[in-house]
Amino acid sequence: MDKPRSPAVVAFWEDFRRARGVPEQAYDVCRMGDDAALADGQPRAIWRTKTVEVKPLDGVDEAFGWDEGEGERTREDWLAQHTMYFERRARAEGFTFDASMPAVFERFTLVWPPEYADTESS
Repeated sequence: MDKPRSPAVVAFWEDFRRARGVPEQAYDVCRMGDDAALADGQPRAIWRTKTVEVKPLDGVDEAFGWDEGEGERTREDWLAQHTMYFERRARAEGFTFDASMPAVFERFTLVWPPEYADTESS
């Protein structure tokens, strides 16, 4: 979900730009998660998208479940956790959830802060 550019976000982006010599450019701000514990609006990382694939949520494969690096790192656990998330979003936003709905599967490389740089994730 898009988030406004708080002073903390702007400072985080500017630190990255100065350190890496990145020119002024547009950027998106988003959060992962749907509660304050997961998505408190404080900047944590900047990533560069490597690939994007749209397919049914239940079309997730073992590699994607492993690469995300959370939970049991299995397809089954990934699907169970994301099903719970999307069921909550469906209730909150008033749509009917179905595991065969299209989902965006993004693979990215973390580029900032330096301790995360060049870490691949899903």
